Amino acid sequence: MNSNTVPQKVWAITRDQAHYLYRGIRNAGRVVWYAIHRYGEVQASEAAAAITYYTLFSLFPLLLLLIVVASSILKSPDIQDQVMKAVGEFFPGSQELVASNIQQVLQLRSTVGAASIVGLLWGATGVFSVLTQNISEAWRNARRRHFVKVRLISLLMVGSLVGLLVLAQVLSTATNLLSRFDIPVWGSLLLQRTDFWRHVLKWTPVGVIFTAFFLMYWWGPNTRVRWQEAFWGALVTTLGWELLKRAFVWYLASGFARQRLVYGSLGAVIALMLWIYLSSQVILFGAHISAAIGHFRELEENERELGSL
Repeated sequence: MNSNTVPQKVWAITRDQAHYLYRGIRNAGRVVWYAIHRYGEVQASEAAAAITYYTLFSLFPLLLLLIVVASSILKSPDIQDQVMKAVGEFFPGSQELVASNIQQVLQLRSTVGAASIVGLLWGATGVFSVLTQNISEAWRNARRRHFVKVRLISLLMVGSLVGLLVLAQVLSTATNLLSRFDIPVWGSLLLQRTDFWRHVLKWTPVGVIFTAFFLMYWWGPNTRVRWQEAFWGALVTTLGWELLKRAFVWYLASGFARQRLVYGSLGAVIALMLWIYLSSQVILFGAHISAAIGHFRELEENERELGSL
């Protein structure tokens, strides 16, 4: 065997990998730049403000609806605690504000009838209608849906949230049951003391959030979206949202937040609005990432078709 063969093969492999890496970085840069351009073109920041407005009107009807419907399905007194736990996960710094208002409403309400359920359902779907329409705006070829169809999709999203809440309660119950039993994994090592179990408990909420974003980007736009495009958009959104949440918690605890000094008792509401606004921007930018990937993939497919002629 020629002594130069091995170095040549190593060089060829290294060169190919460097080429693929360069192409990947270049394509990622093109996608991000295109997403930023489209984000400004469709005025997504203003759309995030509209989503914030509708969220304030939809949040409490949505939470009340989740508590009422999920409680009637599972017959469990822990549903409210599960909802408040989700509020702490999705709305950092606002759990006390939301919990106190929800508790007050639940104490004052009478038995919830069919008319009340319909009213809560209508109020809860408002934010999803606006969110779905603005996510769809990220795709150039997406057509606007009819008002009725938008509301039906919003109802489906609310139903999905109820399903996720029921699933979360079932998983929580199953986890508590498993923690009461000594399940050996290897010799005297118990399942509850393994890194695997700790990672499952840590990353399950993140996985649920990623799944929600993935389905939102895959089914939300009124156009064909490949699952790969929705996947990368959901991944970027999940990572960005987790980083934003950590930064926002740090901001509230750092002393830089002066909402109470400026707004008094409304400081908690202002903090909630700021969080919703920033989160909405992250979600909309993730949609533009998905749309940008689809845009460049479509261009490549068109170039291949022209080249084959």
